[in-house]
Amino acid sequence: MKKFPFTNAGFLALQHDLYSLSDEVLKIEADLVLNCFDYWMDNHFELSNNQLSYLKAIDARAKPLLIFNTSFAIENRLPIILNKARNSNDSEQGKIIWHKSTLSASSGGHSGYKASGILEINIAYQLVEIHQPVFAKLF
Repeated sequence: MKKFPFTNAGFLALQHDLYSLSDEVLKIEADLVLNCFDYWMDNHFELSNNQLSYLKAIDARAKPLLIFNTSFAIENRLPIILNKARNSNDSEQGKIIWHKSTLSASSGGHSGYKASGILEINIAYQLVEIHQPVFAKLF
């Protein structure tokens, strides 16, 4: 599979390609997301070294939920929306990532298994103030 730009449009193009795969191959992709998230991201998106570093540095308390929801949405061909703000500089400092999910699943009754919902991944940037040492202000 080719690599896509890590943009809103690139994310939609990847979903289009993924969701045209057979159920068996899509399940393999979803399992890769679940078990090798950083590897999967690097193999599907054109990521800079700063983006790869940020990916590895996402807090270990937040990352598992993002990974599980992404895997679940992919396996069930559910919409994933990437809302990525434009970064005004090349620095990854001040980046914030969070997701919102309406994902749900049910099993049983006449309908059997049913998955539904939307996963929204948001990326924004905060201004990071750089404080100069006090002695620098004296000169």
